[in-house]
Amino acid sequence: MSNIQYATNDNVHTLINQGYTLVAYYAPWCGPCKQLGLALEALPNTLTQHLTIVKVNIDECGDALKNASVDVIPTLHFMLNGNVIEKNIGAVIKPKLMQRIAKEIHR
Repeated sequence: MSNIQYATNDNVHTLINQGYTLVAYYAPWCGPCKQLGLALEALPNTLTQHLTIVKVNIDECGDALKNASVDVIPTLHFMLNGNVIEKNIGAVIKPKLMQRIAKEIHR
């Protein structure tokens, strides 16, 4: 089980500014977002122990969305200490997501 944290307007900046973070911008009504959510939940602990996964519900976290430049959901931001190092727009299948995370944590 992954270590997914859910952001609020009050805690989002604290969550994304510490170490390596994967931020998933989503909405509960979005089909591709649901697929991405399942992929995130199924990530093995060998990968998730090296990063924090933060899910940002765009319907509830408007303030966080303003600063993120997110126009399409789902969007993933791979971040290091609060800085975006890579963006991915659209749903990502689990093997590709695992490959991308493994690449980043072994940098």
